[in-house]
Amino acid sequence: AGATATDSFDGTVTVATSGTVDENMPGSYTLTYTASDAAGNSATALIRTVVVADTTPPVITLLGDASVNHEAGTAYTDAGATVMDSFDATVTVTTSGTVDEAVPGSYTLTYTASDAAGNAATAVTRTVVVADTTPPVITLLGDATMTIGVGSSFTDPGANVNDSFEGELSAEITGAVDEDALGSYTLTYNASDSAGNAATPLTRTVHVVDLTPPVITLNGEATLEHEAGTIYADAGATATDNFDTSVTVVTSGSVDAYKPGSYTLTYTASDEAGNAATAVTRTVAVTDTTPPVIILLGDATMTIGVGSSFTDPGTSVNDSFEGGLSPEKTGTVDENTLGPYTLTYNAVDGAGNEAIAVTRTVHVVDLTPPVITLNGEETVYHTLGTPYED
Repeated sequence: AGATATDSFDGTVTVATSGTVDENMPGSYTLTYTASDAAGNSATALIRTVVVADTTPPVITLLGDASVNHEAGTAYTDAGATVMDSFDATVTVTTSGTVDEAVPGSYTLTYTASDAAGNAATAVTRTVVVADTTPPVITLLGDATMTIGVGSSFTDPGANVNDSFEGELSAEITGAVDEDALGSYTLTYNASDSAGNAATPLTRTVHVVDLTPPVITLNGEATLEHEAGTIYADAGATATDNFDTSVTVVTSGSVDAYKPGSYTLTYTASDEAGNAATAVTRTVAVTDTTPPVIILLGDATMTIGVGSSFTDPGTSVNDSFEGGLSPEKTGTVDENTLGPYTLTYNAVDGAGNEAIAVTRTVHVVDLTPPVITLNGEETVYHTLGTPYED
């Protein structure tokens, strides 16, 4: 606040202040005030003592609500609290009290804190009420809608009851099923926990009807191999039923006999009550298993004169499925060298079927006869009885 000085002669005199106060460091600080008038007369010095101290307690603030409702049987995680102090940067909050999530009741958590100067904050409390408020949950075992054949035995799959706090409970079932009478029957499942929380009821509808489907029997084999390129005629299937005298079998799917592959024919049937037979299938594998056939053009054995030109008559290739196949020829004929030569003809179709190889033998021989020239005359007259030298 400073100080003022008055003088009997000079009137107002300036006051000098010495000493400092460190507001951020608790302790005792001295300020000294001095003054002198124009004649050099010094006033009696005055002293002010300033004690810097932390007297403000910290303030605790709850995180979350001061009153919390917590579901029994679930883990409780406390939100805690924060604390602020006017001087200390960090102050620790201490929590006392516990919450037993497994035991319904009211629990109090108390939060306390003190700063380094020993100033205690006003304690803050949180009330946690542990209660079982969740009703049990019923889960049907099996389908909510079931159909059984009249006269057959019905076994209720039942239901599971689970409670978040008490665990497994038992369901109460009302209603019944008359297995010998056609109709629809309703079973109702209820449950409540010890706290009186009632589960949402569930129901199951059981229809008692004619459930016996017809039976399909294949004509012929279930798996067939069919030669590609030939007409496929399906053997079909028949169906018998415990009630209907005649049941029509419907065939779906087709077989492309001109395209190799696996084809599935499916046979289905339903009786007048709408009971569908178990579908039956036939797998038809269309495959090209017939190898091509090589036909020699010309003779299998040929003879040419040495030095003459040889022209191969070639072959033709026929395949039961593919057209336009060409043979592969191996071997050659040396027209200028005597000897037998073999030409081999092979062919493979697109399915990898190999034809039986065909061969042609070409004999290169000397076909030009020698020329005879007579020594002497063609007509000779010889004396009878004398030796003849030709």
